Amino acid sequence: MPIIEKAYAFYRPANHSPDDTYGVLDRGWSRDVFAAIGASGLAHESFANGIDALVHIFNELAVGKAVVVNILHDLGIPGLDKEHAYMVERASYSLDGGGPNEVVLRNPHADDTNRNDGVNEELITLTGAQLVAAMWGDDEGIHSAWV
Repeated sequence: MPIIEKAYAFYRPANHSPDDTYGVLDRGWSRDVFAAIGASGLAHESFANGIDALVHIFNELAVGKAVVVNILHDLGIPGLDKEHAYMVERASYSLDGGGPNEVVLRNPHADDTNRNDGVNEELITLTGAQLVAAMWGDDEGIHSAWV
């Protein structure tokens, strides 16, 4: 994801000027980046139910789409930053509650070293309920596309 962001900072279609650099890229939507690089099968959705969100993410990954989750709210979870986008590594769900119901997110800006408290800020595991509580609503929570 960081290399895509750097390319997008230079080639983004709107507001392109000599001052457009990675350092000034702030805000924006992953769906715009997907569209700018010519991705197809673009979807953007939000969910009120954690299982529904996990099923959607799981199905998008299963057909080979890149999936990004847009976080809005701070839940106090170490490594999970508000107003930030995360790549989805994997999702799992069990409709009968007997298996893991979680999503693993990758922070493209974190390093993979553990902090003093043992938390690896690069990979963050959330339950479906935590995911829907943290992400954007209004169809901006989950973006996915074939890239």
